[in-house]
Amino acid sequence: MKLSAIAMESIPGDLLTNLKGLESNLMEQANKEVDLCIFPELNLSGTFATREEVDEFLKQNSDPISTCRHLSEKYHIAFTSGWPVVEHDRFYIAQFLFEKGEMVGFHKKTHLAGKEVQIFTPADRIDVFRCNGAVIGLQLCLESHFPEISAIQAQKGAQILAIGFSSPRESGPEKLNRFLRFLPARAYDNNCFVVAANQSGENPSGHPFAGISLICGPKGEVMSQSEHPTHPVTSDLDLNHLKKIKESSMGWFNDMKRDIILSEQNHPSHKY
Repeated sequence: MKLSAIAMESIPGDLLTNLKGLESNLMEQANKEVDLCIFPELNLSGTFATREEVDEFLKQNSDPISTCRHLSEKYHIAFTSGWPVVEHDRFYIAQFLFEKGEMVGFHKKTHLAGKEVQIFTPADRIDVFRCNGAVIGLQLCLESHFPEISAIQAQKGAQILAIGFSSPRESGPEKLNRFLRFLPARAYDNNCFVVAANQSGENPSGHPFAGISLICGPKGEVMSQSEHPTHPVTSDLDLNHLKKIKESSMGWFNDMKRDIILSEQNHPSHKY
């Protein structure tokens, strides 16, 4: 599978402009025969400072799901894309997965950071989805800092952890160095490929996003990285390599994690 991570720039609240940016990127990657593109968190909406801004965005007439379904069919490419959704008067940050003219899955963010907690509601489901012959776990920004989320998705069969970010403030080298401190560990600990893309441009407060994109292999190795939003990273992923690691007696330890959890439940720690 040929996969790209794209640090797309998003204009806050401007769905039509962001859709044009999405299509332009998909066209470029389709010409390179890429199979799957990973985009940042909220790439079709940009980020928000208030609930009123989210409400105004959701009142726009365009239907992102229909448009994204059409784009996946038009360019014969699978991709992730994100924007807020409303359910029962609650706002959620969502990331969608499209393939062959269909929406094959979506993930609502479970852990919120900063001003997000004043606007959005945390979700309570962690799933995986089948797409383009692979099992994919979707994550958003802060979620990547919780090893348990990656472990749950790996236990459910995830081969690729696709992580969209909208993380501002740091410079490109600073952001990349921070990503390199923990994202390779998510890949190594779970025998997964990890693919990450951060927004570029600015958030509504004027803080810049560092346009970082990164792909890690299942041994924690960096396969491709970029600090430049105009230079997406691309790698060929060998999913059969994951099977070889799992079949190695000293290459796969996730089953032992389950044994540790069960042991702790049956034998609580002593108090001193």
